[in-house]
Amino acid sequence: MLTPTEFLKIEKAAMRRLVKACGGQEACVLIEGMPIRRHQTFSEYGSLGHPEVRPPRYVIALLEIDCGDPIYTRAMARLSQHDVVPIQPGAIDTQSLAGTLQATGMAMKEASDVFARVGEASADGRISAREIIEINSDVDEAIRALMALKRAPGAEGGEQ
Repeated sequence: MLTPTEFLKIEKAAMRRLVKACGGQEACVLIEGMPIRRHQTFSEYGSLGHPEVRPPRYVIALLEIDCGDPIYTRAMARLSQHDVVPIQPGAIDTQSLAGTLQATGMAMKEASDVFARVGEASADGRISAREIIEINSDVDEAIRALMALKRAPGAEGGEQ
């Protein structure tokens, strides 16, 4: 069971990584739309010495948009055994039958690529760190392809 102290450590560490990915606390105040002008606030968001200072969700969103990586959101999702996967909006038009069929074919292809990569990587009886990175990249591609199907007509429980 996660204690409040353990949660705080994870949350503060995620904020430190996010602020660093955005170029540091001084750079964070320069992000378009950022309502915070005191750069030290970003340091406090990541400091265990300031447990009462927590970032508003919109600040987290602006930071993650700026750096292009959901660092904080991913850390929070992992606490409940979830992961965050980017989607590629507009990559395939899933609002038509032809687009839905294309998305289905792409998902099947990407999933088979994962299994092929695992087979190739394990052929010598072991899987190296480099091969794991490649497999994970293929898994991410397959998940993105499957997520495209969620945007297909009827995928939300009724015709769109």
